[in-house]
Amino acid sequence: ANVAQAGMKPTLGWYLSSDPVVIDTQLVQISAAGFDFVIVHVNAESPPGWATARTFFDRLARHKLRAAIMLDGLYTRPATQKATWVSKAQAEFAGHPNYFFIHGKPLIMLYLAAGDFAIPGVALRNVYWTDNYGPGTNTFNAGLVLYPRDWPFWAPTPQPVVNGVVPVVPGYVDTHLGRERTMEYPRAGGQMYGEQWQRALALRPEVILVYSWNEYFEETAIEPTEAWGDQYLKSTACYIAHAHRGTTGTC
Repeated sequence: ANVAQAGMKPTLGWYLSSDPVVIDTQLVQISAAGFDFVIVHVNAESPPGWATARTFFDRLARHKLRAAIMLDGLYTRPATQKATWVSKAQAEFAGHPNYFFIHGKPLIMLYLAAGDFAIPGVALRNVYWTDNYGPGTNTFNAGLVLYPRDWPFWAPTPQPVVNGVVPVVPGYVDTHLGRERTMEYPRAGGQMYGEQWQRALALRPEVILVYSWNEYFEETAIEPTEAWGDQYLKSTACYIAHAHRGTTGTC
């Protein structure tokens, strides 16, 4: 109901993310925008999530686009359990010709779960949101430490560079979710997205992480919808072209 009220009905219509036809359409759109890789979100303890990821990688083989797995739902699990799930992701997906590698290793991410273990041959990253990512001031890790494996999920403008990564978000609203703490960063007709991209381009990071393609419940989606058409798809393509050229500018 909240999504419908916000006018965020996808141009594709209401869909299942596991639908191969939907996946094919989205892969064409994401590829056309120029993304180098896409993060596939998988709830580690949800068999349907793994099945959808398998379908996604099957369809991905038709494209040059690459993809990496991010495991969710393992927040406070013991390190041995997290390691087991990461090893499962490595075994199932890292051998796919379209899997994304960073620094010569397959990238596997954990969402909001400490990467307090290592898997040989895997580039493990911990992706999370926090008030302050800086070393000595990090509000996510005990002791305020920023670890080399930490990546930022999103941040208000001006975003920081965190271990070579700058996040970009079109807007963020969770005031309708009943959380104890809520935040609201309006899209302002695409203004926030433009400011975030220009900040990221000026910083010239190794990775620009865009949150998100189709996560609607926090109002961060950029895929075409009835509300904004393909506005974000077009501006994303323009900004990514700047990033690939190493230039800055408006779009």
